[in-house]
Amino acid sequence: MPDHIKETGLTMIASLWQSIQPTINELIVNAQDQAYNKVDLAKKKAEEAIENQVLLEQENERLDTCSEAARNDFQQQLEALQNRHNLIYLLTSHFLRNFSTYFTPVLISLLNIIQAL
Repeated sequence: MPDHIKETGLTMIASLWQSIQPTINELIVNAQDQAYNKVDLAKKKAEEAIENQVLLEQENERLDTCSEAARNDFQQQLEALQNRHNLIYLLTSHFLRNFSTYFTPVLISLLNIIQAL
């Protein structure tokens, strides 16, 4: 290939490269800026998610504590009710078992007195 054609071709390629180089550089810079912005946004979202997770864990801990306290209170109330029930049952059964032994003679005496009047 003759030198003048080779030089002309190289000159054309160099001119073309010089004309598109700013556009290419601008595209690269814009792509880098967009990538940095996306990375920054992702970092912010990750930090917010971590902060939110910490708050949720604290709230969960508080709710667990409240739940445990309520469960303990209800357990104590249930035990108190069971104890009352047991006491009432014992007193009632004792009363009913002993009613005939202690009160039947008294009632018979009262009936005799009433009949005598």
